[in-house]
Amino acid sequence: MESTLDNVSLLVEHLEEGDFEYLHNYISKVRNLALSSSERRKILTLADSYQNSSDEMGGLLVNLALSTLDKALLEDIEIAFSGWNNEMRQAGLRYLDRLAITSSIDLYAKLLLNHRSEIVQIPLDKTREDKQLLLRFLTKTIDCLNNSNLKEEYYSLTLDVIDIAAQSYINKLKENLIADLIIASASLSKYRHQFGEYWIWSHPLYLKIRELSCLLLELAGRIGDENFVSPLRSFMRIKDMRIRYFTAVSIIRLRGQVRKTDFLSIASSPEMRNTLYRALEKMGKLEHFPDQYLSREFFAESQMVEWLKNSKFLGRVPEEIELSCIFDTNDGDVKYEWYLFRFKSTKVGFEDRGFMAGVAGPYLKNGPQTPEGGSLTFSCFENFNTRSPQEHIEQIFSVLQSQVK
Repeated sequence: MESTLDNVSLLVEHLEEGDFEYLHNYISKVRNLALSSSERRKILTLADSYQNSSDEMGGLLVNLALSTLDKALLEDIEIAFSGWNNEMRQAGLRYLDRLAITSSIDLYAKLLLNHRSEIVQIPLDKTREDKQLLLRFLTKTIDCLNNSNLKEEYYSLTLDVIDIAAQSYINKLKENLIADLIIASASLSKYRHQFGEYWIWSHPLYLKIRELSCLLLELAGRIGDENFVSPLRSFMRIKDMRIRYFTAVSIIRLRGQVRKTDFLSIASSPEMRNTLYRALEKMGKLEHFPDQYLSREFFAESQMVEWLKNSKFLGRVPEEIELSCIFDTNDGDVKYEWYLFRFKSTKVGFEDRGFMAGVAGPYLKNGPQTPEGGSLTFSCFENFNTRSPQEHIEQIFSVLQSQVK
């Protein structure tokens, strides 16, 4: 298929007939061809005309028109943007991000501000690679913090540039941050009567508040204003150890004091134990890590829980976890330790499996008592009683070896 305006005209005929199969085939053939700016403009016009034909039509056409970077289309995007649906707007914003030049990012900022009440995402990938360009964008769009849908993404992007931001930007940011910390603290306090850690994973609203709160707490510590220490202390009363972890680390960064009992509580949580150790190590503050949790067994347990939490299958911490046995392997003269755990979860799809088997490792035998290791931690999520410990180990090793191949 050649790239000519005739082909675009042919596309119109099929669009009028509602021939979506032709549209998909057309896009797959034309996407990588050198369409001219005029052809791309015509496709953008088609996108505007046919966006109501189906949920995906407009987005497909905009993505086709913008499949190759062409800064000549900036004016066309600006003119058409207000009439686009959400999918088309996201395609346009992703295109401006991919261009990653001053004029495209300035337009991105302008469109975002003008439509911030309607836009729910800030797609920025390429621009994040250029901190100065990202800071330019954030400085122009700081009013997006007034939109609850954009707030979390905006704060997350800010973490990338806070070290190079001008004081004027930081001062304006702090006004919003302090207000949002107060709101977050009040929101979290509504759950103060909940006990344990496992209820968290069945409350999507709490999980959302939790992640935003952690982001705010980290940003407060990174800003470096010691006036934040006092407002942060209210978060140390929250029973959620992830919240306490981010609070403690930020208070230390701000030269405040954290009680030994708080460090003990955070380290007692398998979800946060290894994270706490690594953060204190990075800050040169390992003397705060509780001695009773300085053992490979506890670090392996934390690694197993971290893996389960990040697994696309379970995606949460287990209700119960117990060490079953420790076993060794050799790689030449080097010896390693592995830890076989059994764990339980009431997540839908796992509630009837009882205790399941998982392995954390490898850890260098006779090595230092640190979280270092555990890169091959894995579980097949099989009931623990269906096999012997040795059979579970052999099965998991077999799966790991097949994945390496």
